[in-house]
Amino acid sequence: MPGKYYVNDWFGKIALMLFDFFLPKAKKRKIPSKFHSILLSNIAHLGDVVLSTGVLEPIKKAYPHVKIGFLVSSSSKQVIEGHPLIDHIHTFDHAKFKRGKSSRFKALREIRKMKYDIAIDLYVYYPNTISLFWLAGIPIRIGYRSGGGGPLLTHYLDRSNKHILEYHFDLLKFLSIHTFGKPFLPEKAFAIPKEEYIVVHMGDPTSPKSLPKDKWLELFKKYSETQLVFTGYGAKENAQINEGLNLCNKISFQELVYLIKHCKLLVSIDSVPSHIASCFEKPCIIIFRETHTLDQWKPFNPNAHVLEC
Repeated sequence: MPGKYYVNDWFGKIALMLFDFFLPKAKKRKIPSKFHSILLSNIAHLGDVVLSTGVLEPIKKAYPHVKIGFLVSSSSKQVIEGHPLIDHIHTFDHAKFKRGKSSRFKALREIRKMKYDIAIDLYVYYPNTISLFWLAGIPIRIGYRSGGGGPLLTHYLDRSNKHILEYHFDLLKFLSIHTFGKPFLPEKAFAIPKEEYIVVHMGDPTSPKSLPKDKWLELFKKYSETQLVFTGYGAKENAQINEGLNLCNKISFQELVYLIKHCKLLVSIDSVPSHIASCFEKPCIIIFRETHTLDQWKPFNPNAHVLEC
């Protein structure tokens, strides 16, 4: 049985334990069979939010008239903008992720005004938004205790070793939902190559997830007959691209979705493109260098081949 808190160091575990010790303990409430609105939350990275969209379809099928709000970081908002199953988008940027300045107080004001009946925090790690749910006065608060704030939850689960999607769907069982859903993403059409192409996402070359350049070149030789289309974001990623069609920093997230949807193959490190490819069950080769995370983050895709390096 893994430890209660999902943090890597003892200092973090002790800090969360002390934080939880001084919190008031929420009373368990009966979840109503009918409710009007629900707030979902995942303020982590792009890939986390991509996977989180898998809960939307099961919720909407079980409760067709419910209004759905989604709380994400400002950088991840692009993942769900225009999503047909989401009625309201709220943003909040936690200092840990250092990716924006959307404040807790602005989010709190918006969420209070919406008067949500139920809130579910889908993120199993620290940081979460459980305390924000409580401050907003949302009566039913569902989530994992592993990121801290557990005493404020009216319904909770503890961490275990499973795929991230399974963590999400286990929380839906509190709403008597026992079906899986596939992540769905809005897309934006643009001019893509007319011939077959392979999308390559090498990531930041300084990241422990990425391969050395010579290993990438070996891979490229295998696909020399097909056009390579490179994606990425940032100066470091752009600087390492010396061949093929370079779309690094040139397309939006929703254009990236469209690009991957129509590709022959995706070759990528363990990053957001692999989760986009899973939405369409596209053939892909996903490179895992941090294999201790494989069970949780491997593509939920029958056409994915994982390359452990």
